[in-house]
Amino acid sequence: METSFQLWPDPLTHRISMNQNSKIKLHLKKLTFSARKRRGVAEIIGTMMLMAITVVGATILSYFVNNSFEPGAGVGTNSLDVATSQIKLRAYDARDSNSNTLITINDPLNKFDGKLCGKSCISNPDELPSNNGTEFFVIQFTNNSAKSIFLDNLQLNSVVHKWDSQPAGTGLALPGSYPHDGKFSILKTSTIDQLPTSEIKSGQTVNLLVKLSPAVPDIGYNKGMFILLNIGAPQPVEFLIESGAAI
Repeated sequence: METSFQLWPDPLTHRISMNQNSKIKLHLKKLTFSARKRRGVAEIIGTMMLMAITVVGATILSYFVNNSFEPGAGVGTNSLDVATSQIKLRAYDARDSNSNTLITINDPLNKFDGKLCGKSCISNPDELPSNNGTEFFVIQFTNNSAKSIFLDNLQLNSVVHKWDSQPAGTGLALPGSYPHDGKFSILKTSTIDQLPTSEIKSGQTVNLLVKLSPAVPDIGYNKGMFILLNIGAPQPVEFLIESGAAI
């Protein structure tokens, strides 16, 4: 007859095994918690990086979108430099003057009223300043480019003034033959002859006699006058001149 024996675990061995299992489980729990903790920190850092990238991207996109609608956007600085080098400003006269001479041009007598009259002369703008018409100013420049330019319009403080073909080819005479309000004549510097066209030849120096548009707000003493000359280049030529005091 066979005798069966049942092996009972040794109490000490069993206790050691249980302790080891507990230590293993505790260690696994610690590893799991540490992994979760690191994963949580990584998720926070990742979220912050995504937010930073989003903000930077939005800022860059906003800059390019906004600047794409600005005048001159997309035109390099070289274009501006080339346009400016083609025209050399030599002199200007924007005085509220009681003299009858602006630079070398006789007769354009502005009214001695403490300003260059534009908008406040709207009731009779095409008349001479002495009859409450808008007033005059002159700019003198040289075409330094290798070819002719055609100056059909300019802007004064964002208001367009066009070349006046009506008095073209005649001598300046006030009253009589002079540019109308919101327009200008191109004159030789040696005479008061108004050029027959808006062409300014290479190397030629001219005077522009500008009669203010009634859309231009009155210009007081020592105020900036921002001028853009449209010479057919990708960018207009920019001048900033200053109105003068009475003499």
